[in-house]
Parts: sequence; structure tokens; C-alpha cells
Amino acid sequence: MRVAENGATALAVMTQETPSLVVLDLMMPGMDGFEVLDWMRAEPRTRGVPVLILSNRQLTLEDVRRLERHARVTLQSKGILSDDEIATALHQSLFGKALPAQTGALVKRTLAYFHQHYAQPLSRAEIARAIGVNGNYLSEIFRQELGLSPWEYLNRYRIKKAKDLLDHTDKSVTAIAFEVGFNDPAYFNRVFRKIVGMSPGQYRKFS
Repeated sequence: MRVAENGATALAVMTQETPSLVVLDLMMPGMDGFEVLDWMRAEPRTRGVPVLILSNRQLTLEDVRRLERHARVTLQSKGILSDDEIATALHQSLFGKALPAQTGALVKRTLAYFHQHYAQPLSRAEIARAIGVNGNYLSEIFRQELGLSPWEYLNRYRIKKAKDLLDHTDKSVTAIAFEVGFNDPAYFNRVFRKIVGMSPGQYRKFS
């Protein structure tokens, strides 16, 4: 396994040896993750190497279109998974049965939808309708690909955004709750405490 933090370095390594797994960020100096992935899939030796993308990039549908034509690519957002969950994701990428490319594309489109609409109140039915699949099916393939339910991911992503606002603004906890998509500040506090281990106020005080 090679963890690539610089696109040009990643390519230099892969011209000399074939890795068992590549971990990429979409935003890297030299060559970005999209370019590295395109190069890998154009080369016979690396065409089948699994790729795990860990990135802070706020995904767009265009980003997903650039990724979804490639098989054996799993996409995770930084700051969402625990260390143990990342280890599980690495193991799954190496040894698990990958979803077909078209099915994995549905999961990636769901991620992009969350990244673009997390600030809005979203229902399970609305999410499934936006992706164009049955809600139960979406939950099944999402969990198979990422190890979380869509709702768990959305809550974690919203809390990640809330932490950024607590760190870098003076906005009230209630205002932040609404800004990241929670229409009930009390529920926001419960979710925040469950994920972070402390209340939003405590997090702001000690961060």
C-alpha cells in the first residue's frame, strides 16, 4: 500500500512498482487526485489497483462524473471516520468485494448531494428520490461501500461543518445548528455530543 500525498511522487513510485492499494487526496500539489487516477487507469499495470480517496474536498456532481468511470474507487471524506473505521475501510478496499462501478457511482452521487445540500432539511425519501433509487436499496449499497448508513454519514458531515463554524466564527450554537441543517437545536446538541463526546459549548471552549 502507498499513501500518496503528492501526485508526482505517487506516479514516480508506480512507474517502478505496482502497489496493492493507493490512498489519494483529490487535492494534492503537482498533480491532483483526479489526474493520478486517470493515469493509473490508463496504465495496464495499475488499472486494477484499488484506490481509496480520503479528501476534504466539497464534492460536486462534476467531481463524481470524473470519478465514476473508474472501477475499484472508494471515496471517503476526511474527518468523518474514526481511526478504527479508516482501518476497516482500508481492509475493505484491499480484500472486500467492490461494488460494480455503476452502483458505486450512486454512492458517490449521494455524497455529492450531501455536500451540496447538507444545510437544508433532508428526508430519507428526498435523498433517495434525488439519486433516483429506492430508499432501502440506497441504504444497503451506501453501507456496503462506506460502512455507514446515509443518515449516519449526513449527521457526521453536518457536525464536521458545525465544528468548523465553532472554531472560526462567533455565531451562536443555535445559529450554527440551523446553518448546518438541523431544525431542532436540542437534537443538534444530542447528535453533536454523541459524535464529538462533548456539547458544542464545551467544544468551543476547549478547542
